[in-house]
This record gives sequence, structure tokens and C-alpha cells, in this order.
Amino acid sequence: AVSSLSPAAFPSAAAEEERMLVLTGSNFTDRVFEGLLVLLSNRNESFVIKARVSSPTTATLTVPRVTLATGESHREFSVAVGYREDDLTTVGSVGYYRRPTVLSVTPNTGPLNGGTPVTITVDLLPPSAWSDLGGDVTCRFGQWSAPAQRISDTVVTCSTPKHTVLLDPTWLTVGNATVNLMLRGSQALSDTDAVPVVFAYVCSQSEKDDGTCCPPGYAGNGFNGNGFNGNGGTCLRCHAGKFAADYGAASCQPCPPFSVSGNASSSCTCVPGYYET
Repeated sequence: AVSSLSPAAFPSAAAEEERMLVLTGSNFTDRVFEGLLVLLSNRNESFVIKARVSSPTTATLTVPRVTLATGESHREFSVAVGYREDDLTTVGSVGYYRRPTVLSVTPNTGPLNGGTPVTITVDLLPPSAWSDLGGDVTCRFGQWSAPAQRISDTVVTCSTPKHTVLLDPTWLTVGNATVNLMLRGSQALSDTDAVPVVFAYVCSQSEKDDGTCCPPGYAGNGFNGNGFNGNGGTCLRCHAGKFAADYGAASCQPCPPFSVSGNASSSCTCVPGYYET
């Protein structure tokens, strides 16, 4: 007997590793008749697949790839299970959905420490009964995630996470983060091939005042941060020939050709005989 199906839905035209359906129940075996058979069907199409029984309580199968028609947001199939094609019992349903496209994020700027409430607009979300939006779905800003809340079929809200370097979550940094929606932590829910929508992390006035962001001419992880590898927050001045133009630079940049700078410079100056264009 089957007690549950997981997941409840799949992206249309998903890769094979994203199309694994797990059946949980009791008394599964592959030694009866044709083995454990699974029928996916609706009014227009059907698929019969032999499940792989890994234990008396677990079986898996790779569901077929389904391409949705233009304008079709999702498609549902009933699921029946049994050991003979003429004796199958309906145990639930699964669906296929089109990956939503992120259209905008409002506001689109905020401080490095995160906590900015944002509204993410998409073209169309899949049915919430399939994707458990608000529980399994998160907003992804670059490499970091935050819980999502579904407001409507086209709107999700969340608060921005901190924007840090990859190897040290205490080192805040300025920069743009691509906005996406994720399902079950690591699987992309939104269309990652669409034109990117970005959120810009910038130094707030309070982050400038309290030393979270290094001032122009300096670079590092802030005067008051925990510091890289826990060694204490540090803003190092840019050496001659390099510069940091704004607050929050993680590193100093070399001056362009035929230009120079002094120590702790926020810009470079053309050498005699050259001028800036």
C-alpha cells in the first residue's frame, strides 16, 4: 500500500535527476507478476513505468519528461499503483509546472546586513498545493537564501539575507545578487535561463558610520567586523598605484594604464601627457 508520493510536482522538461518520484508505503516487492507498476494518466495521455523497489517501504521511478504547450502553466496526472496493468489502484496525483520567470524585485537595493523586506514579482507561480510555497520555497539572493511567503499567483515576499563572501559569512561585501526562487533548498523553481533580475547590496549610512563598510581608499571586511578567519575586522589602505572608489570595497583595484595614485586613494590621476576620456 502506498501512503505518500514525493515530490508532488516536477518542472516541465526537467533533467532526469530532477524527475525522481519516491513512493513510500508498505509491503513493496518486485518479485510479483511484472513487478511494481506505476501508471501516470490524464484524459489525453498515459505512461506505465516499472518502479525500482529499494525496500519493503520505499520505491522510486523516473517520471517521463513532459513539455507543456504555449500558455499552459501546469498539467496534472493521476497516479495508480499495482502489480498488474489490469489491477491498479489510484493513490494520488503528481503535476508538471512551467518554471516561473522572475520579473522584478522591489525595492532593488538594500544594506549589506540584509533584513530588507522585498516583493518579488513573477509571471506565474505553479499551484501552491504542489510546491508547498511558503514552506519548501525560498528566495535566493546570489548564494544566500531566505524564507519565502506566497502572496498571490504572481507575488512572493521575503526579507533579504546578509550579503557576504563565500568562505566567511562574517565578511559583508557590496555587490549585485541575482534573485531566484528555490524549491526544497537546492532545486531551482524559477527559470534560471531568463534575463537576470538583481538586487544591489550597498552600504547604508549606518554601515558607513559604524565601520561595517571600509571608507574610500581602504578595503577589507570593516573596522568592526569579526574578520576573516576570526582575526578581527580590518580595513587596509590601498597602496600607491591602487584605489578603492567607494565604501565597502573588498579589495583595492589597480589604476588604469598611464595613471597613478598615492596611498589610501579613492581615484587615480593621469600622468603628464595623458588625460581622462
